[in-house]
Amino acid sequence: MMWRTTLFLLLATIQLYGCGESKSVPPVPSKKVVSIPPPPVARPSAPKPKAISSAPKQSKSSTSKNGEERTYTSNDFELQNIGPTLEVVPPQSAPPQNLFAVVRPVSDSSRLTVEPPADKARRTQQTEKSNLKLPSGFVHAPDELFNERGFPQRIVCTADGAEMVLIDGGVFTQGSDQGPPESQPEHLAFVSPFYMDVTEVTLEMFRKFQRQAAEAKPVIKIMRAPLNENSGEGHDPVLGVAWKDAASYATMFGKSLPTEAEWERAARGSNGNRYPWGNGRRPLTQTSADAILAVGSRPTDLTPTGLFDMAGNAREWTRDWYADDAYQKAIPKDGSPVRNSEGPRMAGRSGERVVRGSRTHWNLWERTGENVRGGQEDVSFRCILRITDEMIISTDRAGQPNSTSPPNQSNRRPNNPGF
Repeated sequence: MMWRTTLFLLLATIQLYGCGESKSVPPVPSKKVVSIPPPPVARPSAPKPKAISSAPKQSKSSTSKNGEERTYTSNDFELQNIGPTLEVVPPQSAPPQNLFAVVRPVSDSSRLTVEPPADKARRTQQTEKSNLKLPSGFVHAPDELFNERGFPQRIVCTADGAEMVLIDGGVFTQGSDQGPPESQPEHLAFVSPFYMDVTEVTLEMFRKFQRQAAEAKPVIKIMRAPLNENSGEGHDPVLGVAWKDAASYATMFGKSLPTEAEWERAARGSNGNRYPWGNGRRPLTQTSADAILAVGSRPTDLTPTGLFDMAGNAREWTRDWYADDAYQKAIPKDGSPVRNSEGPRMAGRSGERVVRGSRTHWNLWERTGENVRGGQEDVSFRCILRITDEMIISTDRAGQPNSTSPPNQSNRRPNNPGF
């Protein structure tokens, strides 16, 4: 019995103190209190945009649905099926340099063209800032722009209702070495600034001239009635008139027919473009160049300054006598630009004046001669107003208008040169 008691006490001792060497157990370290930032406030998630078809990569050319290849400029875009209609609301105080026009041509509804604002122009409602005194019968267009010289970009002839756009003077490229012999050689020419009708003279405008010519004293005799007098609509260009009738129209309303150089400067711009829209492939249109439509019907046949139908539609009378070698004889021997050329002193072929515009092409350098008696079924005209030195308001040293300053005799031109 005693050995059982001793074994029991031994087992109890082992359970109480453990086996082997006892070790001190380190205390459990206390956790530091760390400040936890509050969770972020939950915000409503923005709606996900609808999936749209990816835009095509920018390239110099693209293939249309009908397989025809067409070229785009840097300002051309192609519409995609993007679903909802976008509405662009411009800010009320946007400066003119931030205003752009997005145009969808009627002839090709799959294209958009972004038109930047006119360079070096400022918008103002104060006509007092104009440095140009317009002659009687001409007024500033509403909400007009002024160029850096203070000339309004657009004016209106109150007599016939034609809107006119400013064509800055300067040196430009006239003719083309790629054109026919009568359009060669390519050379530099200079013209002074002028205003040109935005469109060709319409049948409605010419009918007004006919009524006033019959009431004038003395009566202005009209050599030839328009070929489309009874068949055309009011907004169609007047067709088939004699050259003298076109010149009489311009004189009655205080304007002139353009010289050949002025016409080409307005059509080709300072860069000497081949087409009104530039030098690239012509935009797709539903009609050919020789189809005569109402004025302004082709939105792609539009120059950067805003002139319609300079390449297509009707051809147009100019002031110059026609000669095949007019360019060769006009270029100075020293190679300097031809200045304000008025063409040959006499016609190369009897009774022919220069007609500009293309019969079947869009080239702006095309030129032909037509008999002044008229009768050509595709010939119309438009008018210009030349800016003379007397019209320019100079300022004295104090910045006040000075209308008594003598004109610059070296650059004077008659406002309505003789026929």
